[in-house]
Amino acid sequence: MFARRIRRLSPSLLGPILCAGRIADEERVGVYLVGGFVRDLILGRRNLDIDIVVEGDGIVFARRLAVALRGKVLVAHHRFGTATIEGASGSKVDVASARRESYACAGALPTVERGSIEEDLWRRDFSINAMAVWLNRGRFGALVDPCQGRPDLEKGLIRALHAQSFEDDPLRILRAVRFEQRLGFRIEKETLQWILTAGRGRLLARVHKHRLRDELMLLLKEEMVFPCLKRLSALVGLGYVGPRMRSCPAWKARFAAAQKSLDWARRHAPSAASADMVVMRLALFFEPLSLSGVRQAMRTFAFGKPQRVPVVSFKQEAAGAQARLEKKDLAASGVYRILSSLSVEVVLLIHGRCRSARVRRRIEGYLRDAGRRWEHLGGEDLRRLGVAPGPRYKEALGRLRDACIDKRVVGREEELEFVRAYLRLR
Repeated sequence: MFARRIRRLSPSLLGPILCAGRIADEERVGVYLVGGFVRDLILGRRNLDIDIVVEGDGIVFARRLAVALRGKVLVAHHRFGTATIEGASGSKVDVASARRESYACAGALPTVERGSIEEDLWRRDFSINAMAVWLNRGRFGALVDPCQGRPDLEKGLIRALHAQSFEDDPLRILRAVRFEQRLGFRIEKETLQWILTAGRGRLLARVHKHRLRDELMLLLKEEMVFPCLKRLSALVGLGYVGPRMRSCPAWKARFAAAQKSLDWARRHAPSAASADMVVMRLALFFEPLSLSGVRQAMRTFAFGKPQRVPVVSFKQEAAGAQARLEKKDLAASGVYRILSSLSVEVVLLIHGRCRSARVRRRIEGYLRDAGRRWEHLGGEDLRRLGVAPGPRYKEALGRLRDACIDKRVVGREEELEFVRAYLRLR
């Protein structure tokens, strides 16, 4: 049914898929494309995440597939029978054993047993994600759809598979909202009632915070991030994130301004283009909390340093930095000192929210020059001048950098003269 669509995929996707089918025929096991890849294949949407289910030992199959692709197994989870492999071309494939699951309580990790492809599909979150396509040669491209996902795709419905779905895994609430907003679908009527019931039961509060953090980060990656948050808040609130978390109407404009600033950086300031938009959105998401509330959230959800530092810094330092940048007689070196201690994400967030043309010009000038080395001299040059290593190195080079940024000193000879004069005065 979908053989032609599969064969039209790019070589980086088609190669691992065909290879998996050949290995499955040799091993005499069923192997399938599953989940979001199948959904997007039917919708004609691009998806680079290849998910494969094998009716057998997924980890053993993954090891053989990795060898065939001249790659390696990156990670394997024996409890769930899953593995991720990377081919020599850089392609990544997730492989899993077909399984059935049961849940001891809401939010708990499932108990897993081997199962058939039909049982594997019935354990999934929504009908549109519960389809599979055969990869074995005899039935290549045939659709397996016991949950009637294809009709729901045609109707634009997000439908959970049973009444206990959100009790089994309350994080499916966030996924329902993500898919609804991303695809322009609507949550099916009965599924919506199940979500509202889960919300009244505060089931999301029972989920391990690390899992909730990961799902929240996925939501913040969505292009329709504000509609996602607005819809999620309307359905179940945000109290499971923190006792004082509420939907913030200003998020819409702030997310848009942050994206606009990042787009500017990608065009005009290449060194700033690596800024992480998800981190910027995370900082804006937690901004309505107090500083102590932001710090508590970072601890509770165990965010790593790449997220924690800019999020706390934005809450703690952005307003003060913006106010200092407003000063009329601020030299270029003063702009550098204010901004150089902040992450590029925080700098871009200040740029996005600031209405002052003067401040925006100063930030843009700083970002265009970000990563530039202003002074030619270094610690070895100071040593040759007879300066003993110590705090004076940093002090002298800092003063020299300011002079170079302000163009009071130009070239190596003037730098040497400046340093000699500065050290004599000291």
